[in-house]
Amino acid sequence: MSAEVVKRALDMFKQIQAEFPDLLMKSDPPDTSVELSVTIPKQPGLAFEINLKLQNDDELHLCAGAFWCSWFPSPKSDVVQKYHDAVVGLLVGQNRIVEYIRREKAVGADLQAPHENGWKTIARSRCGLLPMSWFSEKHVLSNK
Repeated sequence: MSAEVVKRALDMFKQIQAEFPDLLMKSDPPDTSVELSVTIPKQPGLAFEINLKLQNDDELHLCAGAFWCSWFPSPKSDVVQKYHDAVVGLLVGQNRIVEYIRREKAVGADLQAPHENGWKTIARSRCGLLPMSWFSEKHVLSNK
């Protein structure tokens, strides 16, 4: 693991904290499977918990509700920018997560951003093999 990659990820997490100074962000205890982990708990100004991670040497992970996706390789500046935009979009309520529920269990989730007169999926998280829309209910996580 490059110390430079860890430093850049930590700097980005600090930048997000600086952009949202009223939000509580907690560093998680050290874990051998994750280089960095920060939790932004549900709180006034945030309707759901978000977890930010750097793991596997170069993957930036975003977890919220049933959504879990990674952006990599993290040393690439365009990858870091897309990750940053996804996180900030969730925090300000611009982006949303659509969870697909089948038999009371999440089978996947989409991270969506506004697009023209609707929504565009910008990242996907899958838990099953069938298309999520089949026999699924939708649950939306939004910070609006």
